[in-house]
Amino acid sequence: MASIIAQEVLWEIRKIARSEIPLPERRAEAAKRIDQFKGDLAAVRHQPGVPEKQVESLRRTLQRAAARHDLTAEENSVYAEALDVLMGQPSD
Repeated sequence: MASIIAQEVLWEIRKIARSEIPLPERRAEAAKRIDQFKGDLAAVRHQPGVPEKQVESLRRTLQRAAARHDLTAEENSVYAEALDVLMGQPSD
């Protein structure tokens, strides 16, 4: 199990967003990490409220990151992709 802690997942997404790999690969890596987060959360469903709180925390932080003006458009795109996957929305 990787991590269900929203801040750790956000740190990993930030690292992906700032990497030098091509944008489509960064977006795919971010989506993969969010899918892993969701799978990890499913494993702790027996702890009431934990999954919902972690998803909400990550949603808020990804939403803020995707709208930051001090990031490049590509970095914002990676955060937006992660947010879309977290919320179950189809990718571009």
